[in-house]
Amino acid sequence: METSFKSSATNYGLYLGGILSLATILAYALKLELFTSIPFGILLFAITITFGIVSTYKAKKIQEGFITFKDAFTAYFITIMIGIAISAVISFVIFNFVDPKLPYN
Repeated sequence: METSFKSSATNYGLYLGGILSLATILAYALKLELFTSIPFGILLFAITITFGIVSTYKAKKIQEGFITFKDAFTAYFITIMIGIAISAVISFVIFNFVDPKLPYN
């Protein structure tokens, strides 16, 4: 069965969401100062960009070495959107249900 680049991008988005969610949970559990740490933010940003680039590269490989701008953007956007959406839901749960007074400390 041939894999489409959209399903590949979805898989990379799920992996990205898992990594970003894990980073958020670990930052909450281990050291709250990581939420405001510049190096931590840069690391998460670099991971996000890297996953988008890898997803685009994989989409190009699936389409036998040629990809249009539309397909490249679609693969990149799907990956980033799914990953950030999962991370946002986890952050929402932590800040609104698990520890609602955390942002005000």
